[in-house]
Amino acid sequence: MIIDTDLNPEVLVCPSSNHERAIGATTQEIVANAHRDLNYSYLYLGKGLVKPVEPLLVIAYERKGNHEDDGMNVLFADGHAEWFAKAEMRRLLAQIEAAGGKAIVYFNK
Repeated sequence: MIIDTDLNPEVLVCPSSNHERAIGATTQEIVANAHRDLNYSYLYLGKGLVKPVEPLLVIAYERKGNHEDDGMNVLFADGHAEWFAKAEMRRLLAQIEAAGGKAIVYFNK
């Protein structure tokens, strides 16, 4: 996502986590360091998506453990992010798992 969107790696680190921003001299080095050291707070599900996409498609979510597992931030394809409290977080993670770890349109059921 850093390479494809010219995204600052700092936004991939939740301020509430213990993760630190990946560093490097080039974008490729930053990406390699982020993968090697797990210097990111979010899991990206949007690889390979082609526009147009459903605006409410979940394309990234926080790794478990942040916020003392009280909830997590979720990024949607339209660019907005939402906080998911613990119960919603569990439903979302179950839906993502059922979809084989792929991007899903979240239905609060």
